[in-house]
Amino acid sequence: MGKSLSELRANPPVVRRSAVERVSLRPDLVAKLQTLVNELEDLAAQRSSDPDGPAKPQRLADRTIMRRREIEADIEAIAAEMTDFEGDLTLEARRPDGEWVTWCQLHPARRAPVRNPRTGEIVTDGEAGWQADQQITLGYCNSEALIEDLGTYAVAWDGDELKPGDWGSTIVLGRPDMKRLARTVVGLYENEETDLPKLRRDLSATLRPGPGSSSPDSSASPSDGSSDGNQAGDTTTTTPMEP
Repeated sequence: MGKSLSELRANPPVVRRSAVERVSLRPDLVAKLQTLVNELEDLAAQRSSDPDGPAKPQRLADRTIMRRREIEADIEAIAAEMTDFEGDLTLEARRPDGEWVTWCQLHPARRAPVRNPRTGEIVTDGEAGWQADQQITLGYCNSEALIEDLGTYAVAWDGDELKPGDWGSTIVLGRPDMKRLARTVVGLYENEETDLPKLRRDLSATLRPGPGSSSPDSSASPSDGSSDGNQAGDTTTTTPMEP
């Protein structure tokens, strides 16, 4: 049986949804690594595009092999250096839902183009940047405004609580990571609601021992690493906290 109303009044739960994202404080190294990986993939594609074609001159083939080895060595060195500047950044839905809705209303997504429903022709042009708002924040708010406000939601680095001033000085991220974090924040507030009665029924069916089960706990934990109600690999959590 759940807590009584009087107990809830005395000690109401404070629920803060959170998510953890792996990020890098060296976006320059990330960009270099991506360039090298792309070049390595291009060399591999050239090698496999025409395996039955005429053989390359030996000098050119040797040059390609040497370049591939150079790239692999550079990738290994950069990846090792990046390790010192990577970490798990914890984001938390620190604004209550009502405040989030108000914030989005104060920072609306930029207007998308209006099209004629019959011809598909653009009747009214969209505002500059509307594509980013659709891609990053799914049209819930202005993506640039949310990126600027990410410090509101960043609470910890590798489990250590961030102090005032850390965001933007110690924790400085590249544009790709900032876009990804903005999408994560939107997800903290705008994920589909859970049907609790259905979830309870599913749990009962999952936990019910089947024929030949040796104990009622034998099927309690999914073997794929996922948790009930969440997809495997989903880092979003809901943590009850004392007020």
